[in-house]
Amino acid sequence: MCARDSRLPKFCVIRGPVDIGSMICDELCNLGFDAWTDKDGAYSQADILIIPADSVALELMRDRKISFKQNVVIVLWLVDPLPPPGLTARSDLISQRIANLDWRFIFPGRPGQIIHKYFPFGREVMRLGRWIYIRKLRKEFKQSGTLNYLDCPNREWERVMVRGYRFKYHNRDNRIDHVFTMTTAMQHFLAGKGIDIDFIPIGYHPAFGENLRLERDIDVLFLGRINNKRRAAILHKLNKELTAENVKLEIVDKDCYGDERTQLLNRTKISLDLPRVPWDFGAGRFLMSMSCCAMVVSEGNCPKEPYIKDVHYVQTGDSDLTTTILSYLRNEQQRRRITRDAYNYVTKEITLKKSVLDILQKSNLVDISQLHCVEE
Repeated sequence: MCARDSRLPKFCVIRGPVDIGSMICDELCNLGFDAWTDKDGAYSQADILIIPADSVALELMRDRKISFKQNVVIVLWLVDPLPPPGLTARSDLISQRIANLDWRFIFPGRPGQIIHKYFPFGREVMRLGRWIYIRKLRKEFKQSGTLNYLDCPNREWERVMVRGYRFKYHNRDNRIDHVFTMTTAMQHFLAGKGIDIDFIPIGYHPAFGENLRLERDIDVLFLGRINNKRRAAILHKLNKELTAENVKLEIVDKDCYGDERTQLLNRTKISLDLPRVPWDFGAGRFLMSMSCCAMVVSEGNCPKEPYIKDVHYVQTGDSDLTTTILSYLRNEQQRRRITRDAYNYVTKEITLKKSVLDILQKSNLVDISQLHCVEE
């Protein structure tokens, strides 16, 4: 732990998904900064606010009338998927309409807020409108040959459109000073909108997990919510095929955090990754699995930088999941090579400390050469 330097800026970090903010706060404190999470409040005392979430978080702060220092620097580190890059002009137009189907956009100001909150069936009307436009979007995908997007659930389309196409609205007062993304897919989407930002992958922190060297008595584990039809269909088919080969698929569809999650992944041979959207992935699942030496088998064909396919993880289509999993369960030597390389990579090369230093350096917030705890 480094001694605090009163000349350094003070940080407030939004906790974000899987409490990433607390991990960032921990690394900032280790670097000698005075840092705290939004759980502790004290927003107005922070010189720099880091938001590891999406631009919607900024809107929620407005709704809560949270006040900051007048010259506070806001850094947004995007976590959740945005729309896919490279959409056709018509797909792009339909996507914007999906994002803007909200009473607060149709009737700006107080009237829209009242309808959104209190009008009977108001949200259901908007949901029906989005459903109609999503059907048009799927038709456009068929005509343009973008068939791999057809299986994306409606609920996910709504979420990514709001995050992506309302980005400029959420930043309408230009409060966001620096933006970074955790995946290259998000970076490419925003680049297509004329927003030039840097890709900084989220790195490893001990809170993601550690190798406990337990007996691995779980063949295959899926850890996550089964709240869309595509995931449910893949898991149902996979479970049936693996059961026929006397291989058990363990599904944990509930909250599982901290030590409980670490223990579970340390008992696992193969950790199954089923991305919510076909063009992007959840980096957190990779870090959790790899740090516990569970081999990641990821469905789909989207890039998963900074990880290297067949070196740090295995990637396959949904039709080949069973064959791929059985192959690696039967080849322990090959499986151990991948888990070893992945473990060394995340724990030594892409640490969260490095991610935080990259943010500080690329934002020109701090001269990191002046910090006393930069060296490992």
